[in-house]
Amino acid sequence: MLTPTAYWGIRFGGAVALLLACGAEAPSGLLRDLAGSGSFRAIDGILGVLAFVTAATSVAPLVRSLSVDQKLGSLWERAEHAAFVRASPEQQVFLLLLGIAEADGESGPRERELVRQFLLTRFASPQIRADIDKWSATARPPRNLGPLAEALAMRFGASECSTLYSWCCLVAFSDGALHQAEFRALQNVAQAFGLSPRYAQFLFDYAQMSSRKARGEQKAGANGNARQRASDNARSNGNGNNDRHARGVGTERERALETLGLPADASKEQIRQRHRELVRKFHPDAHQRLGPVAQQEAAERFKAIQRAYETLSA
Repeated sequence: MLTPTAYWGIRFGGAVALLLACGAEAPSGLLRDLAGSGSFRAIDGILGVLAFVTAATSVAPLVRSLSVDQKLGSLWERAEHAAFVRASPEQQVFLLLLGIAEADGESGPRERELVRQFLLTRFASPQIRADIDKWSATARPPRNLGPLAEALAMRFGASECSTLYSWCCLVAFSDGALHQAEFRALQNVAQAFGLSPRYAQFLFDYAQMSSRKARGEQKAGANGNARQRASDNARSNGNGNNDRHARGVGTERERALETLGLPADASKEQIRQRHRELVRKFHPDAHQRLGPVAQQEAAERFKAIQRAYETLSA
């Protein structure tokens, strides 16, 4: 599988080569040689326009990919960086989740086994199992997870990045507490994935609720110590306003607006536009590379978005 840098480099280089060939009238000349006669100069113009558009749209992704490679290269030894570039997307996801688990400084076999088991429930392939076993013994995530998340964002679409962020949150909540360092790491990952603060907060809250449910906690304890610690961390990092939604404070309409990431005075047209945007961006069908479990999780979040829109449309 090509790395993002190689893919965008080949695409840009190929487009430039085709553009130069069109400037020298090579395509039309080739067609004339094959046909024996005739004028094919229009072909040069059409192919030239397509080559120019392809080259122009490849510049930004190529520059971004090179920048991410440079950042990761500065965080790792050369051998570690090379191993990451060669790694499969699933192994790179493992490294990101391990970085979240170890963000509080309590790294060790327990955190590695936790992340290993988390991914084994989501990727059932025997080959993936062998890869994860190998990485769990040797992987060393960088302290700064932003460039690592940026590298993954180059491989995955927006909907898949939202699921990856949800997985990061689930790993952070897995021990029933959220440390300040883990919260900061989640903020860096959300920013690198390009998630808006409001939608990242929705994913954060949804993951926290799912984590409680998985641990068998009673609904009556939904405002207990774990959420309070998360809220305290949010306030300590300048995100006190997000704490309101985390505790479920406000009317049903207010919570629905927060789910869609809209202000309290949002108009009906803003609500419709935001709903269309989220449906298009976070549809569960766009999770082919993350497997059926990711699709199921995305479907649940998708239902929450639909419920919020139905509440606001009533």
